[in-house]
Amino acid sequence: MNSSIKQFYDTGAAQYNFFEAALDLPTCPYPGLALLRHGERAFLSSIARGSRVLYVGAGTGRHILALAKDGCRVTGVEFSAEMINICQKNLREGTVYSEIKPTTSGRLEYGFSPGDSQSVILLQADINDLIFPDNFFDHAFCYCTLPLMGSDVWPQTLSKVLNSAKKSRISIYNEHGLHILAEAYSHFRLGEITSVIPLRTKSGFEYISISDSSFKLAVQKLGFQCKGLSLPTGRIYTCFK
Repeated sequence: MNSSIKQFYDTGAAQYNFFEAALDLPTCPYPGLALLRHGERAFLSSIARGSRVLYVGAGTGRHILALAKDGCRVTGVEFSAEMINICQKNLREGTVYSEIKPTTSGRLEYGFSPGDSQSVILLQADINDLIFPDNFFDHAFCYCTLPLMGSDVWPQTLSKVLNSAKKSRISIYNEHGLHILAEAYSHFRLGEITSVIPLRTKSGFEYISISDSSFKLAVQKLGFQCKGLSLPTGRIYTCFK
């Protein structure tokens, strides 16, 4: 993930937190984006208590909070220092214990507090720099983060996510979703939008478009299967061996 993406989220972390909160409101001004989020929430609520979950793109921690409240043991990965600090604050306010752990040479020391099913480990890192044992997690979750990796890198990130868990859930905005996302980012002052497909800001932030066929082909090449759910603003994929 390039430095302009990190800078975008570091400088806009507080505004992004407001944007995330707006998606959870009953009167959300962006119902298309909220629908995609609610589809993910329904999946999250079905994950068994005690499951190990990898969450790529921890953001401000709202999904992680829901998982931890349901008794899952979560490892959240986030590239932005400011975002991960807000994430930890939101978890603390939700009475969920979390710990920001350092990473050394791309390796991670695994572990949770003994007997504490609501522990959350947060890692400030690029997911592609981390090394995970195959199938270490029961579930891996990547909410609209994959296209941030760029055209050349997202297949590598996909491989990292799929191989880390027994089952993975990946969401991607479609072109309609990107138009609404650009409107929302402008409203919440998350950068001056210079183009929508791909979504770009003046600071160099870019969210590329990944077609359904390209994604499915990449999954197949990695030896996995996937089932897709199409919504007005994006697609939700469940991937498995």
